[in-house]
Amino acid sequence: MRMSMIAAAAALSSIAQAASAAPLTSRLANGRTLLLAGPPAAGRVLSVWRARYTRRRVLAQLDDHLLYDIGLTRADVERELARPFWRP
Repeated sequence: MRMSMIAAAAALSSIAQAASAAPLTSRLANGRTLLLAGPPAAGRVLSVWRARYTRRRVLAQLDDHLLYDIGLTRADVERELARPFWRP
């Protein structure tokens, strides 16, 4: 299934926005990392995971011509799709 250039641009825009999102952890003075807890943080984590999953599926639908236009290869896409949704 071929995606239009507009759909591809929208997918790439959402990928860029997610990459610039603030971290969900806080570094403590003793060097340990604290996961921000509570319902808002948990909801945000789930939202980020869902967005990653969705973006990776959209990326999988791009044809080779569109991948070439954005500087990716089919191997890059396959490598990204092999990653679990909880890994950035």
